[in-house]
Amino acid sequence: MKALLILAAVLALAACGGSGSHSPEAVARAWSAALDRSDDDAAAGLFANDAEIVQNGELTLHDHADAVTWNDGLPCGGRITSVQARGKYEVLVV
Repeated sequence: MKALLILAAVLALAACGGSGSHSPEAVARAWSAALDRSDDDAAAGLFANDAEIVQNGELTLHDHADAVTWNDGLPCGGRITSVQARGKYEVLVV
C-alpha cells in the first residue's frame, strides 16, 4: 500500500464513466483502492491531463504516463482520513 497524504489533486471525474455522476470522494476512494491493489495504471487513469499535485511542492502530471510514474513513486502505506471537494475537479485527500 502506498502513502495517501496528498494535499491536493485534480482528479478526472470523467475517468469514472464520463457522466460526472461520481463524487470527488468516490473518485479519491477509487484511487486509494487502486493503490492498495498496486495498480498504478488504474490509479493514474483517475487523473486528468495536466493534473496539479501539491505535496511537498507542486507538480503537474501532463499525461497518463506522468500519472503512472507519480503513483508508482509514492512510498509506503496509509489510509484516507478525510476527503474534501474544492470545486468540481479539485479534491483534498488526507
